[in-house]
Amino acid sequence: MRDKESGAAPGVNAPSDSLNQADGAVVKGDASVAAAVLRTVLVVEDDPDTQAFMVALLGRHYQVATAASEYEFWREVDVRAGSLCLILMDLSLRGSEDGLTLTRQFRAEPRWNAIPVVALTAHATTEDRERALAAGCAVYVSKPVDRRRLLEVINSLITP
Repeated sequence: MRDKESGAAPGVNAPSDSLNQADGAVVKGDASVAAAVLRTVLVVEDDPDTQAFMVALLGRHYQVATAASEYEFWREVDVRAGSLCLILMDLSLRGSEDGLTLTRQFRAEPRWNAIPVVALTAHATTEDRERALAAGCAVYVSKPVDRRRLLEVINSLITP
């Protein structure tokens, strides 16, 4: 089912029609709109409030898809294979699922090696950071998230 207003599939935000260029975003009709639509950030997070926060934060700059489980993660990766440019991975998901295992599985497939994975977690120990990096995450960001820092990290990892 699609959102009546935007036409977007559930779990995906549609790019806004009225974005502020001074903010670094694109304006409808701008030549870079097509590029923005093709660049998707996948937020793997089981908390609906954090998902909503990430969609609001990133949706002005990127297409944002969300996944709350392992099944949803693989579905979104499959559907968005051509536009996926970065994954924000929560390390603790529902039940026995975890972001470290998903990251290892994702990294085991060579076709995904160019897509950076950012560990995003409330687990803030040195050991947690080392495990995330060893699993294949490019960067480790602990919660609560500093908005400006997260955008800097994401923008540094996504090539134009």
